[in-house]
Amino acid sequence: MAHSENPQKAAEFFGVDDENGNYLAHSIRKIEREILNEQERHYHILTHVSKRCDSACILFSEKCCTIFLPSNSDEKSIRLALGHELGHLVFKFEELQDSKTLDNEKPTDEEEEFAWIFAYHLIDAKSKQHEHNKRIQKFVYESGELRRALSKVVCEKNPKLQDGIMKKVSA
Repeated sequence: MAHSENPQKAAEFFGVDDENGNYLAHSIRKIEREILNEQERHYHILTHVSKRCDSACILFSEKCCTIFLPSNSDEKSIRLALGHELGHLVFKFEELQDSKTLDNEKPTDEEEEFAWIFAYHLIDAKSKQHEHNKRIQKFVYESGELRRALSKVVCEKNPKLQDGIMKKVSA
């Protein structure tokens, strides 16, 4: 499967149904399993919430990637940032051993757009799956709230991509 071709389809594929309320943990494990299935190697996705981190980022290495998340954000914003960083991983799915990926070069606009659209669809699917789960309600975006949150964060991070991204998630 070419995961980096369509962010919405990739989000649907990795947004596995999760009855236990783990929200994104099952999607992370599914990405790891897919790497094992397609590339026949173990590749781990590590997440780290840090007080020293102002914004989310992903660092690639040969055997794993580490996603750093800021601790100064609310629960929903952290999930959206995590979805975005997972989008970078899915975009680079076929290139995990490429020197450009391992050198952690600055993402292209195409990659940034893919990652935001992937995050939107992944978080939207997870919110819909868990909208009645009171135990994790603080993670769930209500209708329209996710689009506003995405627009705000994209405007802050990369305003030149905002219009294109918002048109694609509205379609």
